Amino acid sequence: MVDYTIDIVTGNMPYADTYEQVHIVLIGTKGQSEEMALRKACSDGFIQGQTDRFTLRDVPDLGKLNQVQITLTPFDFTTSYVKAWFLEQVRVVHTTQDNTLFTWTCRCSKWLGTESGQQLSYMLPVSAYRAVKQSKRLSSRAIDIEMKKKSKQGNYDGHMLPLAAQRKGN
Repeated sequence: MVDYTIDIVTGNMPYADTYEQVHIVLIGTKGQSEEMALRKACSDGFIQGQTDRFTLRDVPDLGKLNQVQITLTPFDFTTSYVKAWFLEQVRVVHTTQDNTLFTWTCRCSKWLGTESGQQLSYMLPVSAYRAVKQSKRLSSRAIDIEMKKKSKQGNYDGHMLPLAAQRKGN
């Protein structure tokens, strides 16, 4: 079981936001996830120009992601009307135990739930993939060495000079 961090980027244009329900399915080389709701309450919307972050915990390892399915559904099931939402992109991140960071980006740049066509679900192919091995943090020894270098600088009229610019005898 693994964790995935999902960033949903809403477009920065007038009326791009929505307060409807948004569901996601991750599809990879080892299978697909269950459909998961990305928010719990109708007061938590996807706001124009905003990036919303969600963490999906204990999801089966899906391998390399191929696509993401995004579905927009109304909160009020008695109506078929859905307020349009401009989805800019979806970014999915997974960090392995050996500190490798996998990032999949799915660009959309489309309206979901517009009155013409009412397309409420999109299959977004992965448009960018990146795997980066993260290095460990700097040790305290490396920081101490840097501090010693700074203390060897000279002072000339209140300005710090590099060691090479100092006069002999200082």
